[in-house]
Amino acid sequence: MTRKVAVIGLDGMSWRILHKLFQWKVMPSLEELAKKSLKGILKSTIPPESGPAWTSLATGVNPGKHGIFGFTQPTKNYDGIKIMSSRDVKYLRIHEMVAVQNLKSVCINQILTYPIKRIPGSSVITDWLSPEIKCSPEIEQYAENYRGPTLVKSSPLLKKDWDAEYADLSSRVETVNTLLQKVDWNLFWAVYSEPDHLFHRYYDLVMNRNEKIMRLFGKIDETFKVVKDVADLIIVVSDHGFEKFHYGVYLNSFLEELGLVKRVERQTIKDLACQRQVDSPKIQFHLPEIFYQFISRLPSYVELMLSKVYKQLLRVDIRAKLSTYVNPKLSTAFAHGFGIYVNEKGIIDFLASKLKNTSFIGGVWKKEELYRGKQLKTMPDLVIIPNFDKGFAFRGNVIAPKSVVRRDFSSHHPDGIILVHKKGLHPSWSNGIKIYDVVPTILNFLKLEIPKDIDGKVIPLPKNSSFIS
Repeated sequence: MTRKVAVIGLDGMSWRILHKLFQWKVMPSLEELAKKSLKGILKSTIPPESGPAWTSLATGVNPGKHGIFGFTQPTKNYDGIKIMSSRDVKYLRIHEMVAVQNLKSVCINQILTYPIKRIPGSSVITDWLSPEIKCSPEIEQYAENYRGPTLVKSSPLLKKDWDAEYADLSSRVETVNTLLQKVDWNLFWAVYSEPDHLFHRYYDLVMNRNEKIMRLFGKIDETFKVVKDVADLIIVVSDHGFEKFHYGVYLNSFLEELGLVKRVERQTIKDLACQRQVDSPKIQFHLPEIFYQFISRLPSYVELMLSKVYKQLLRVDIRAKLSTYVNPKLSTAFAHGFGIYVNEKGIIDFLASKLKNTSFIGGVWKKEELYRGKQLKTMPDLVIIPNFDKGFAFRGNVIAPKSVVRRDFSSHHPDGIILVHKKGLHPSWSNGIKIYDVVPTILNFLKLEIPKDIDGKVIPLPKNSSFIS
């Protein structure tokens, strides 16, 4: 009998948060599975973004081979921004590898699966980064009720419509569980995006055990109750973790201070908008631009103190209007996501040195130092990560009044999770599992050929001494 491998992804999950969910008995089926599993911290890609991380998880190779650095990238001539799609993934993913080796796979909500690549034996439901959700004909009858956000349909989470979100999530969970039980497969790969979407917007509500959010995690847990009875090898992974950070970093503001960035136009912040923090604010307070310029020059701790004072006096938060963007063509260098594209290549070493000497940058690499492969030409010249350990995280590509702003917010952290479970496995903690190791482990378990240029290794699975396979 051919073996079955199920991979269940929890986008953005970290051990710190998952342990809380276990403590609160929100995900009992996953907790029970975890007790019998090999566990570890799964270090994300550099950068720890869903696009490159999930693609590396699913290919077993680095971005220089698969070609994905983020959800978007500047066009070749720097005259626009391109949204990535399945056409930009230049390496077979595991659901495709399994199919071309004559086994069957099901893949649900894997990043960048739209449009669907038609491969016999591979059935796909596309991800939220799609103009519409599409489904392979072979599994259409089981996915009729599948609903989710897309590029043109926003998630109910944005409006805190918890009942609508629960209904949409239920449709996805029920589809996943039905396919697990009704369809013939050798590899089942499904990703739940809800953790990441919740942590971005409602991290504090999650950590304060909000009942409506706990209900969502409880719904996802139903999949783990099902999967333990149908798969021979179960792998639970996240593409990165999540943490609370205290300083927002605007890389393009720093590059502008160095004289490297040119703005689209010399816009200025017209005013300081203080608006009530409700879903549809009706009251706004406007303060003159000169006042904002004054407080933006103050040390971060003074700015934060003033913000708190205004919050107490007016019962509002101070929000500056950030709407100034970079002109990539006229800039010597500009930042996009976790990368810096340099038009004048002679300054790369100078720029790397400047970045390394800041307190808010945690790592700077030339792309050749991190990646290798035929897609290296599509990567940014410099790859940057913030100083996560000191509380810094990137805030976007706009030009802000300051390079670093003191703000509490949640964002991606490099430390994700991995659990590996199969019958006879000795529960233990493993250090050093890489994001590239998942694919060769699956192929090895299914006794399929592992590509020679794969960047990962088979994860050793310790057996109980009393177990005989």
